[in-house]
Amino acid sequence: MLDRVDLRKADLAGSRLEGASLTGARLDQASFDGANLRGARLDGAVLRGARLGCVGAAMPAPCAVLEGAVLAGAQLQSAHLDGADLTRARLDGAQMQAASLDGAVLASASLADAQMQAASLRGARLHGAILDRAQFQGATLEGAVLRAASLADAQMQGADLKGVDLSATLLRRTQMQGAVLQRAVLRFAWLEDALVIGLRLQDTELEGVQAERLDLDDRPPCETFTTQGRGCVQLQAWIDWRGRALSVVPRGQARDAAAERLGRVDWGMRATRPVLPRPPPSPLAVAEGLAVLGCLPDGAPHAARALLRQMTLPAGEARHLDGRSALLALRLLDPACAGAVGLDADERGRLRDLASRDLPS
Repeated sequence: MLDRVDLRKADLAGSRLEGASLTGARLDQASFDGANLRGARLDGAVLRGARLGCVGAAMPAPCAVLEGAVLAGAQLQSAHLDGADLTRARLDGAQMQAASLDGAVLASASLADAQMQAASLRGARLHGAILDRAQFQGATLEGAVLRAASLADAQMQGADLKGVDLSATLLRRTQMQGAVLQRAVLRFAWLEDALVIGLRLQDTELEGVQAERLDLDDRPPCETFTTQGRGCVQLQAWIDWRGRALSVVPRGQARDAAAERLGRVDWGMRATRPVLPRPPPSPLAVAEGLAVLGCLPDGAPHAARALLRQMTLPAGEARHLDGRSALLALRLLDPACAGAVGLDADERGRLRDLASRDLPS
């Protein structure tokens, strides 16, 4: 066990640390490029400025493997995780401001409540990732794939989402004020109660989008709530909110770029009101569309697993399919569904339970 060990600035590139326990360790600016940390425990570890990416510029380069690793509450500010494999890793509550995860794989990873202001995730693959309540203010996710990911209550104000694949994604109550979705794909995404004032859509694919009760409030987000739990304390201006959002980001180029992106989130954006498809798609069309997306072979079985989760969330949070969940489950159970290859026995059993329900006529 290496819990709470001090390895600041250590060179551990290429090391084999599968299943190692580094809980609470001090690993600031350490190098783990190309290391095998599969299943390792790094919860609460301090990895500010650490390197957990690839070795050298050769392609394909050996990259760090953190599949199934636990990094809950870890401090990864300004860390370099470009190209790292974080499949099914747990990063809930991690501090990742200004971190770089370009080209990283975060399929089925959990990043609920993660702090990712000014982070870079260009070309990252986040199929089925859980990003609920994560903070992406001023971040860039250009070209990333978030198919069937969950971004409920996430804050993405001013984020660069150009070319992002948000197909089948849950965007319930997501704050997207001033975000740029140029050339993005939102096929069958669910935007219930999302805050979208100033959202910039250009050449954006919107087939099957479920846009319900969109919120066009142009006030800054709530900072604190009243002691009675009703209502909130609003900041006086967006400039005050921007200052607070950037106050937790380390100084440097990433912060400067985020400040520029957040500069377009201001009172002037009230003139930009996104136009989304009307009327909404039928439940049958949504179920069929989600089945097509869930059965795509790239990213299997993460999107299919996430769709199962969307159907089985608690009442009020689950996808609105009005009785068509059985149809979607049947499609995912079809042997021809390449995207479901790799689902475990329990997941398939839950799909069979859903499929056994009576299909509407």
